[in-house]
Amino acid sequence: MSSVENIPVNTFRNYLNILNDISAKEELKLKAAQELSEHFEIIMQSPAYPSFLENSLKIFMRILQDGEPQFIQENTMQHIRKLILEMIHRLPITESLRQHVKSIITMMLKILKTDNEENVLVSLRIIIELHKHFRPSFNPEIQLFLGYVKDIYTNLPNHLAAIFETSSDIWVCDLKDLNFEVLLSQAYSVKTIHVEKQLDSNSQQQLYNLLPRGILSLKVLQELPIIVVLMYQIYKNAVHQEVSEFIPLILTTINLQPTLTQRKLWSPAHYQ
Repeated sequence: MSSVENIPVNTFRNYLNILNDISAKEELKLKAAQELSEHFEIIMQSPAYPSFLENSLKIFMRILQDGEPQFIQENTMQHIRKLILEMIHRLPITESLRQHVKSIITMMLKILKTDNEENVLVSLRIIIELHKHFRPSFNPEIQLFLGYVKDIYTNLPNHLAAIFETSSDIWVCDLKDLNFEVLLSQAYSVKTIHVEKQLDSNSQQQLYNLLPRGILSLKVLQELPIIVVLMYQIYKNAVHQEVSEFIPLILTTINLQPTLTQRKLWSPAHYQ
């Protein structure tokens, strides 16, 4: 008996139902997402895959749409959202997927603007793969996306001083003490948060990672030109103006340099 036959499809449907249950605990939802992810290739080989695809995408889209972006890497909901995005990225390129392409791309474009670095990087890969294989017809969302990318590069020089500042860890007694809006407005890469809790005469320290917003992430910034080139290749006539405006911004970005003081701060001699 094959591994596909060993695990009933109903088991996977039950995992989806747990994910879709608003009353289920996050830890249970994470376990369900992990089980789905672990057996995803088995599910895709099942004869019931087309109906599973239809049902799973509805649930995945709802979770991504209704859930709040998370900026602490260790949060359970962040693990769930990232697993869902990774499963969407792993979906086989089939005709069954074609009818869902538009709604998936719409969701990924929303995530680019609102979510954290980790999730945005996965979303970019999804957008690239779907455009490469399905070449969906042009829609106004593409122009909005290119406008969004243009704004990122236009505003980049305003953040230059903060980007090249030496990034120090954050120390607090409780995560609730943090002003996340302020921290996220100044985060361009992952920052370590030390939470030191006093327990009787002993102190216990926990480490967390603050994920930057995708729109400020330096990692995301590196990936954006690839997708702009792809959009130009597919929609050349429709986006020629937007891309022509984008090129000088890229050249400006390439020529951005830290000040002499900032260079000294980043030099190896500074840390000796």
